[in-house]
Amino acid sequence: RFTPPAFPASVSGGSVHLGTASDYPPGSNPLVPFQISVYKAHGTGGMPGTLLGGPFDVIPSHLGWVSFSFPSPVTVTNGDFYLVMIQGGNAPDAAGLAVDETFPQFRSVQRFMTGAGPWVPSGGNFMLRAEAEGPGGPVLLTNDGKSLTGYHLWRLRQGEEQNQAAWTDLGETSGLELTDPGWNAFPCGPYRWGIRALYSGNRQSSVSFTNLLPKCW
Repeated sequence: RFTPPAFPASVSGGSVHLGTASDYPPGSNPLVPFQISVYKAHGTGGMPGTLLGGPFDVIPSHLGWVSFSFPSPVTVTNGDFYLVMIQGGNAPDAAGLAVDETFPQFRSVQRFMTGAGPWVPSGGNFMLRAEAEGPGGPVLLTNDGKSLTGYHLWRLRQGEEQNQAAWTDLGETSGLELTDPGWNAFPCGPYRWGIRALYSGNRQSSVSFTNLLPKCW
C-alpha cells in the first residue's frame, strides 16, 4: 500500500523482489511470467478496492529486484493505492514475492484468488516498489522504514470508519499516549479511534483503528 505525497499521481511502474535461489526448491523454475495490477485502497478496512490499471504482464529474467514499466501510466487522483502481484505458474514453478520482516508497517495484504478468498494482512512488508510522478514528485514510493515523527488521531463512532468527514480531529502527538478530554461528556455508544503514523519526508501511513470501546454498555 502506497501513499502519494500529492495528487494526481501518475504510476508508471515499479519493481518487485523475487528472492534468491535459496528460497526455492532445487530443480524448480521460478522465472515464469506474473502480473501486476494497481488498485485503489478504498475497500472494506482499507483493503484493495477498485481496479485502476492492469493486470500487466511481467516476464522476469533473473531473481532479486525485477523492474517493470506499464504500457501507459496509471493515474491516482486521491487516496492510497496498492500494487498487487498476481502469481503466474504453479508452485514451485512460480515467482515468489520476498518479505521484509525487520520493521513491519502493516501495509501489505494478500488473498487466495481461488474461491474469492478475503484480503488478509501479511506478516511483514512485501518487497514491492512503485514509481510515480506528480505534484511534489517524482519520488520513489517504497515501503522502506522512515524516521517516525509522531501520530495523528481522530475519534469516531463504530460504523463511521469509511466516512472521515464524520470523525473528530484530536490533533497530533509525538508521544505514545493521548488523552481524549471529552470522554466523560460523550453520549452513550460504541467508539473507536483512528491513528495515522507520521514519518519524515512528509510521508504518512494509512489510518488504523483501535478496538471498540463502548460507553454505558
